[in-house]
Amino acid sequence: MLQQIIFCPIKIIDPYISALQENYYYPVLLEPAMMGEPETTETPEMEEESTMWIGSKPAVQSSTREKAPLPDVITVEHSLSVITDLIKEIESEEVPTQTQSEAIDETPDQPIKASSYRHRFALYRKNPQYKSILSQLNLFQSFAKCLKATDNIVQVLPIRSDTKIHALTTTDQINHLEPIGIQTYFKPYRKTQLHISGDYYIASKPSFQDLREHKNVQTWLVQHGYGMLWSNCQSSDMVKIGFLSRVRTFTFQDDLQKHITSSPEWKAAPFHFRIYFDSFNSRTKSAHILMIDVERPKIEVGLQFFPTWYDGKLKNSPICIEYLFLPLYKKFYTDDERLKIITDHHHYLGNDSVVAL
Repeated sequence: MLQQIIFCPIKIIDPYISALQENYYYPVLLEPAMMGEPETTETPEMEEESTMWIGSKPAVQSSTREKAPLPDVITVEHSLSVITDLIKEIESEEVPTQTQSEAIDETPDQPIKASSYRHRFALYRKNPQYKSILSQLNLFQSFAKCLKATDNIVQVLPIRSDTKIHALTTTDQINHLEPIGIQTYFKPYRKTQLHISGDYYIASKPSFQDLREHKNVQTWLVQHGYGMLWSNCQSSDMVKIGFLSRVRTFTFQDDLQKHITSSPEWKAAPFHFRIYFDSFNSRTKSAHILMIDVERPKIEVGLQFFPTWYDGKLKNSPICIEYLFLPLYKKFYTDDERLKIITDHHHYLGNDSVVAL
């Protein structure tokens, strides 16, 4: 350094800058010569200025961009201030980065396809006279495995939504079911039946229509003589509350249901219900009746509507029949009471026969 400063000066070296560079520090605002950048070719005028007496600084030529003059004494505080100003200048020129949620909010709404569907449906026998060689448990396991083969993520849910019981999701769970356990996952039409006609509640990836039309399900239904019917009430299971006696001649259950739902009394407090043919038995006699199920949350509503609508005197039917509603919900009839109900039923029927359509 002494050789350059005293004998052969090529460029003026600032001792302060040199000390900073030896310790790996570099001021922000420096001339190109101080930062080690390539210098421009010296002109004769510049050579004359470099021969001036030692200690003087070279004159800085004006450029297109004016730079802020350096202070006489450079301090650490000055460097920090310069760095802060530089960061603010950079940030002011950049576009703010959006978060993921903000970016999603700006995209237009798109329809989201459901990942799974929940279906309430019923299985019914197409030929009631046919008797399967399989037990009720084996039939249920066979049907559940058929659903599992059709959709590997299918779940057989408990028929009641308010129960805290696990769904059937694996083949091992289906294989290890006991006969008493299947009553949780389907509701039979009759407690003493040996088949699996009744209500079901499942979750599957395909829709009900696609699931029912699948070749695996169609093959099982044909081989075992069953059909699948979509339930009008998807929010709850159905509960048997009673039946209509004095059913006679040609009774169209669909027409009767439309007659009820078009009445002002039903429209004032609507609820889901279904009507289907069944039998009411004693030890010695039986009678064909119309069974009535209602959705579980509206049991009390149904128990108030039907006894008033069908009291044995009002002709609230398309063919003006005086139906009589008799409750079954939380009601037990002795054999003598059953026999009296069946006798009254046949008394009003006379010699007419019942045809279920």
